[in-house]
This record gives sequence, structure tokens and C-alpha cells, in this order.
Amino acid sequence: VADQALPRLAAALRPGGSLSILAIGSASTAAAQGYLVALRAALTAARPDLTLRLTIRAARGADAADGLRRLAAALAGGRYDLVLWQTGTVDAVRGARPDDLADTLEAGAEAVARHGASLVLIDPQFSHFLRANVDLEPYETVLRAVALRPDTALFPRTALMRDWADQDGIDPERAAGRQAERAAAARAQACVGAALAHFLLAAGPAEPAAAK
Repeated sequence: VADQALPRLAAALRPGGSLSILAIGSASTAAAQGYLVALRAALTAARPDLTLRLTIRAARGADAADGLRRLAAALAGGRYDLVLWQTGTVDAVRGARPDDLADTLEAGAEAVARHGASLVLIDPQFSHFLRANVDLEPYETVLRAVALRPDTALFPRTALMRDWADQDGIDPERAAGRQAERAAAARAQACVGAALAHFLLAAGPAEPAAAK
């Protein structure tokens, strides 16, 4: 559940409401079978009364600066209730300065606020390789700080995926064989999407109000 209130999202989740989502990010957001597929399915199943529109502006290898450009262009051309911004991984792998990431995300958050939408930041996927080779903590610190803004929250994808790997065995990197790896990756993405849907729905009514 989001620590911060998300009033614009909550308003869109009213019974019989309409929710327009803009998703910004890199590979996992752009993937045809990524977490957004499961997110859409879970939201539709939980709230069949909701009119849902999902716009994706993402590309493999996109860093935060690229995300900001895509965000600005999308906000200029449409109206959204919620922006999902999956970011931090590419910047960390490339060794970008955390201060630069902070400036970029603050600029994006300001743009989202002016647009009148809620913002949910999504932190990196858990990866044994990343944990062993990249210090993610400075970038996580930036994400947590930006998520303290009004109408903004952080979806803790890293922590969730780490727990699933440790407790439930959903761990593509340690799967035995290519087929098992693909299956584990698909399951992980499905779990992320379902968890994100639950996270978002917690901002508003869980189900339509009963008819009087």
C-alpha cells in the first residue's frame, strides 16, 4: 500500500470512473509480455466498472533523461490521471550521478504535478547480478526522496522481487535451463503486475459501491 496519498488516482477510481495511465520506462515497461499486461488484466478483473486506458512510452535502454523527454511529449499530447515511471536501473548500470537522477526525476514530478496527475515511481527489478555489480542504494535513496512529494508514491519492486526470489523461488537467474528461466521471468512479471494493481487500487474504493 502506498505510504503517500494519491488523490488524483483516488478520484479516478471512484465507482464507474475512468482511469487513464501513462507508463514511462525501459525494457520491462516496453516488453510485450511485461508487467503491464498483468497490471491491465488485474485492474480489469478487480474493477470491471472502470474505464481503463493505458499508454506506454518506453524503450529498452532508456535512462531517466530519456524518460523525462517521453514524459514531457506525452503530457503535452494527452490527459492522464496517473503516471507510472519505472526508472533507476539504466542510470545505475551506466554509473550516472545520483544527483543528476534526482534533478531529472524532480523535473518530471513537477511536470506531472502541473498536469494534475498522480505519480508512482517504480524502482529497479531485483537481480543477483545487479546486487553484486552495482551499488543501487544511492539511486534508491533518490527515488524514496522524490516519492515524498504530494500525490507521489514509490512502488517497491526491488524488495518484492527479492522476497519472491528468497521465499517463493521466483528467480529467473537461478532457473535450471532456458525454458525454466523464461517461465520464471514470465511468472515474476505477472506477480509484479498483480502487486502493482493491488498497490494502485488501495488508493481508492476496492470495488464499486453497492446499488441502492
